[in-house]
Amino acid sequence: SALIEQYLNEKIVVKKNWGPKTAKSKKQSLGRIIEMFAMVTGKKDPKIGTLTREHVRQVNETIALFPANLKKKYPRRTFKSIIKDSRNGVIPETERISTTTFNEYAFLIMGLFRYAKDQDFIVENYFTNLNRPKEKGRKRQPFTNEELTKFFNTDLFVKKDFKPKFAWRYWIPLIMMYTG
Repeated sequence: SALIEQYLNEKIVVKKNWGPKTAKSKKQSLGRIIEMFAMVTGKKDPKIGTLTREHVRQVNETIALFPANLKKKYPRRTFKSIIKDSRNGVIPETERISTTTFNEYAFLIMGLFRYAKDQDFIVENYFTNLNRPKEKGRKRQPFTNEELTKFFNTDLFVKKDFKPKFAWRYWIPLIMMYTG
């Protein structure tokens, strides 16, 4: 957790790589990562130098078990119990995070350990190549004429005096429609 605090400080304050929204999101993800390392190692706040290749395998497996919207769907449950239920099939595989979200966690962990190696906290970085190749998902179908008619017959586009909260909500769909 001390390393994570330093890493966050480096990204937010020193290099200013992350703005406030990104920083908030990364802090939440890093909090889950701390919980995950505690679960994998059996220690509340494991020392960074004690992590092994076996921990890499366990971390990879554990990230894959994360359910989508973890804190929204299970706000009162412990991380450990959620992962246990996911592992046992109580939380179905269809409710797990996407490959994109998996890779966000993987890149965050890889960045953290790259930082740890650069700062001489560890001798060897085992946390490389955690990310997974993108899935060959089904391609999205274009909107049907009925769907487009339904969308563009809303107050936003029909009423002349309707003022959207944000102008882009009006203009982006129009630009997308006319440019394909």
